[in-house]
Amino acid sequence: MTAGVSVEFTPRAGAIAPDLWAACFPPPREGLFWYQALEASGLEDQFTFRYGLIRSDGQPAGIAPCFLHDVPISLVAPAPVAWALRGLSRVFPRAGYQRTFFVGSPCADEGTVGLAPGISLADVAPALRTAARAEAGALGSPLVVFKDFVADDVPALSAPGPGGKFVPSLSYPGTVVALPGAGKEDYYRSLSHRRRHNLMKKLRRSRECLALDTRVGRLGHDP
Repeated sequence: MTAGVSVEFTPRAGAIAPDLWAACFPPPREGLFWYQALEASGLEDQFTFRYGLIRSDGQPAGIAPCFLHDVPISLVAPAPVAWALRGLSRVFPRAGYQRTFFVGSPCADEGTVGLAPGISLADVAPALRTAARAEAGALGSPLVVFKDFVADDVPALSAPGPGGKFVPSLSYPGTVVALPGAGKEDYYRSLSHRRRHNLMKKLRRSRECLALDTRVGRLGHDP
């Protein structure tokens, strides 16, 4: 570990103080509510969540959301190889997947290590990289990925030092969708008849399965 900086992992977002979440993930960042919602969403068959509590000189200084995922190799393999892997994985399930430990969120536009005021990513990156590799090894993952971090974070994450060498790589492109009008009814009207019909049917079925309380608010304000 980098002198003065340590990282300890926990499987529950709620195990870390809400005040630290609020300081490290202010709006519009996805914070405690987001990760508690993911934990409660029945995603255990897809993701194993971990949260790195970062301390500097013994004091809480940041949070690194992480998750473990068995990534299907067919997503990136050439078509003939993907076909062969799908067949092989029926006999040897592990052959079709790459177990990967991600630093970041499975459901967010950007990867973020939330840090308290006065702490920079460069200050904690060496210790975080070392801790992420150790946690990944304990979970049976040979691969660590800092998922969807912005370009400004790359120098700190890829700098030589403890934790081994990390290199930048292209990720999936982001998508921006322009929504017409000022409300959901305008959006519904913009859809084709078939898409609108299918969407409304799914919404109706969801209401039949579960009573939902929907509220609309602004980030940083009570709804």
